[in-house]
Amino acid sequence: MRIGCLGLSANPPHLGHRAAAEAFQRSGFVDRVLFIPTYNHPFGKANVAPWEHRVNMCRLLEDPAVSIYASPVEAEMSEDDKYKFRKSYTVDVLHYLRKTRPAHQFYWCVGSDIVTSGSHKQWYRWEDLEQEEKILVAERSGYPLPMGTLPKPFVRVRSTYEDISSTRIRVLNREGMDTEKYTGEKIAEYIRKHKLYQNRR
Repeated sequence: MRIGCLGLSANPPHLGHRAAAEAFQRSGFVDRVLFIPTYNHPFGKANVAPWEHRVNMCRLLEDPAVSIYASPVEAEMSEDDKYKFRKSYTVDVLHYLRKTRPAHQFYWCVGSDIVTSGSHKQWYRWEDLEQEEKILVAERSGYPLPMGTLPKPFVRVRSTYEDISSTRIRVLNREGMDTEKYTGEKIAEYIRKHKLYQNRR
C-alpha cells in the first residue's frame, strides 16, 4: 500500500488539515493518508496541548470511507531506544515507518506554505530528504505554488484547501468564541469537554 504521511502539530487539528488529507488521498499518488501528530516538536513550540489530546482530536478527523486515519507512530517511536530521547524529525519518522512496516511505501505530505517559505531547508538532514522519490505538496490558500516544475523532490497535488490557523482557533477558544466552523463539531466539543486552550496562546 502507498501511504501519505501528513505530519502536523495538531494543536488543534482542523478542517483545513482534513481538506489537505482528502486532496492527497484523491491525488492518485497514495492509497491512504495518515495524520501524524508530532510527539516532540523539533522547533520546540510552546503552549502545545498534551500529545494524548492531540492524537485523540486527529482521530476525530478520521474517515475510513476515504482511507484517512490518525497514527500514533511518533509515540511508538519514543519507546524505541534509538529515538526515545530525540525530537520528532521527518527523516526519522519515515525511516522508522519503512523499517517497521516494510510491506508499504511511505511518502511525506506538506502544504504549499512549506515550499513557498523555504522552511523545508531548515529541516533536520534535509540533504537526505532531498533524495526522496517524492514529497507531495497540496496548495494551501494564500500560498500559491510557482508555475511549472517544483524543485526536487516536491510533487504538486492539484488541489487548493482553505488556510485555517490553529493559532487563531486557540485565540478564539481562549476568548470563549465558537470554533466549530474551523474544527468541526466533534473537535470543538472535545476542546470544550477537556477545557483545552483556555489559558494558552
